[in-house]
Amino acid sequence: MARGRPGPRPPGPARPPRLPPPGRDEYIMLSFRYFTPGRRFCITDCHGEELNRIIRKLTLLCGMTWNQAHENQGLELRPVPDERLRHVTRPANLSPDIPIFKITVSGPFRVFGARSGATFFLLWFDRRHEIDP
Repeated sequence: MARGRPGPRPPGPARPPRLPPPGRDEYIMLSFRYFTPGRRFCITDCHGEELNRIIRKLTLLCGMTWNQAHENQGLELRPVPDERLRHVTRPANLSPDIPIFKITVSGPFRVFGARSGATFFLLWFDRRHEIDP
């Protein structure tokens, strides 16, 4: 072994997953990458004024950084651990290290998505507050 070079490190204790760092000054981007159309809690279940509210809320979200979104009381952005999810399960191709969040659209209406870096991956549109009552 060459001098001055340390050998391989032994594995350390497992650490719990951490939330990704705030998006700093990056604006939030939306993605449907993990979205499954046609299932329960799909955006196609929404009509009229509900769609208008969704568009307004998501437009508001895209005009913010994650730091601003966390501070915005109108969004009520909250993490949702998998064990609290009802009637849905985390998409199989979505890493368990990527946290799921919900935002309030209006009244009982919530939009759920997963956050990775500056991207909010839209997952479910819960019109009656059934996923995380």
